[in-house]
Amino acid sequence: MILAEAVKTIKPGGELVYSTCTFAPEEDEQIIAWLLETYPQFEIVPIDKPAGIVDGRPNWADGNPDLAGTARLFPHLMKGEGHFVAKLRLNAPLVAEQKVRTETSHTSKEESLLFKQFVAETLSPAFQYESKRLLTFGEQLYYMPDHMPRLEKLRVVRPGLHLGTLKKGRIEPSYALGLALKPEEIKQKLEITPEEWQLVVHGDIFKRDDLPIKKGWVRLVCEDQPIVFAKVVGNTVKNFFPKGLRFKV
Repeated sequence: MILAEAVKTIKPGGELVYSTCTFAPEEDEQIIAWLLETYPQFEIVPIDKPAGIVDGRPNWADGNPDLAGTARLFPHLMKGEGHFVAKLRLNAPLVAEQKVRTETSHTSKEESLLFKQFVAETLSPAFQYESKRLLTFGEQLYYMPDHMPRLEKLRVVRPGLHLGTLKKGRIEPSYALGLALKPEEIKQKLEITPEEWQLVVHGDIFKRDDLPIKKGWVRLVCEDQPIVFAKVVGNTVKNFFPKGLRFKV
């Protein structure tokens, strides 16, 4: 049931609005009666009812008088096709549903070591992280927010900050990480000109003789704005600007 999953997203003090476009008590008052019985931490918040909007019908469910705080919109009393609305507030945690990921890491030892090596080589001591908040989806490495709820049975686009892509024996830092890091968290940065920026966003490489390192990752910066991580090899700056975002100026 959609409502059973929706309640898991509500924090204490949060409110949930349930609305249907049917007259059927089985989908209206009876659903709210079920929710209150199953999750007693919820209470009905009475809805203001302008002319034409009437109370929900407790006798069409389990007789709970609080159900009168819900609202019915009948087409013979006001313009419209007819609706039901209930507003609920969560007063206490849903203990059974508030498990958080705090006890284990969600990466292999090898994956954690790869990221640790990347941090040691590329980032400064100002960058701090908790290994238990690392999470891999396929070849992608993420950093979960603190107190992330369990994601089982949920489809998510991004479970946190995208750190990078896991390759054989290395990590390619992500575009998101290149933008998210503070200046003091980066070991090496490379100031580029607007002309070099045009090459970067188009996906081209460029060469410089004054690079800060001979090999490794640097963050490209143009006019004080972070752009992306790039790989330095000799005097060549290899481009990792995302293919899907590239454009020609």
